[in-house]
Amino acid sequence: MNSESFKANKLFIIERFEMDFYSTKQVAEKLGVRPQTLTTAIWNNRLDPPQKSPSGSYLWTDWDIQRASWALLKRAYEPNQSGGKNEPEKN
Repeated sequence: MNSESFKANKLFIIERFEMDFYSTKQVAEKLGVRPQTLTTAIWNNRLDPPQKSPSGSYLWTDWDIQRASWALLKRAYEPNQSGGKNEPEKN
C-alpha cells in the first residue's frame, strides 16, 4: 500500500466515525460536579485523561463521560430528557 492510499483510507475512517466532543465544563454540568473535580481526578490518577485539543483543553467523548461517572459517582451516566444535571429521580 502506498502512502497516498494509506492517507485516503485514514481520512475515510475519520470521516466515517464522527464523534461528539464536550468541554470539561460541559461534562461537569452533565455529571453534576465542578470542573475542578474532573481535573483533580485526572491529576490524582483516579481517572485516565481524555484526548487533548491542539490548544491543550480536554476533549471528552461519551465514553470518557461514562468512565468519569463510574470513577467519581460510582454509577453509569444516564442523560435525562430535560438536559439538566444527572440527578437521581425523586419519589
